[in-house]
Amino acid sequence: MPPTNTADRLTVFLRDWLPSLQQDVEAQGRETVQSTVWLVGLSSALLTFIAAGGALLKPLAPSWAAAAVLSLAGAIATGVVQRVVYWLAEANQRLVLYGLRGFLFRSTEGTTTPLPLEEWWSRTTIVRAMKETMDLDYSWLEEMDVALDICRKSYQGQYDIWKKYDDELMSILRKAVAAYTDQPVDRVFPAPKDQDAAEADLRKKARRARRLHVAAIALYALTGLLFVTAMSIIAVALAARIVRGPA
Repeated sequence: MPPTNTADRLTVFLRDWLPSLQQDVEAQGRETVQSTVWLVGLSSALLTFIAAGGALLKPLAPSWAAAAVLSLAGAIATGVVQRVVYWLAEANQRLVLYGLRGFLFRSTEGTTTPLPLEEWWSRTTIVRAMKETMDLDYSWLEEMDVALDICRKSYQGQYDIWKKYDDELMSILRKAVAAYTDQPVDRVFPAPKDQDAAEADLRKKARRARRLHVAAIALYALTGLLFVTAMSIIAVALAARIVRGPA
């Protein structure tokens, strides 16, 4: 059934948009990782070259030469840490997006669940509930003017059958998923939480993912800054060597 109101339409839009958002985030992450790999690789090559000969930094004072070496070593270290932090951030964000997408899917899939029998239900309510949630046509209960107690017993019997079958299927599903992930069932499918607790848990995961992303961006910027600093010092050394001419 297509969405019929603004909230439903917005929910469907967000549900369908999340995969594209995740792809964009992962594409941006690949670009960042590639840049970090290049920075770490170039820094490692320069540091190896300096350690092998050292002639490149001879025109500089010892303090400036040490600064260049430390900048290159710092770029390598921060680049490696950035890669690890970014991986953790991406993993946490993926979990948040999966959880949000699952929530939106449950809100829009149109599944109807039979409701427990209520004391105030009339014969008409019972017939309609069996038709809408169980796809059972019990209109003959009204046509034959069956007593309300018998109608209630008919609904309760069908509800018990549905509940038992649904519980069995969910038990099989939980065990299969838990076995596939090699995790206890209670950990893969924790006990239901109230709305406030679920919202607090979601905010906690989203906040962790955002902080990891901020840390990864800061480390990425620091890696680039250290590499540029080292290259600037090396450029000064090369310029001084050119000005002085061959020894």
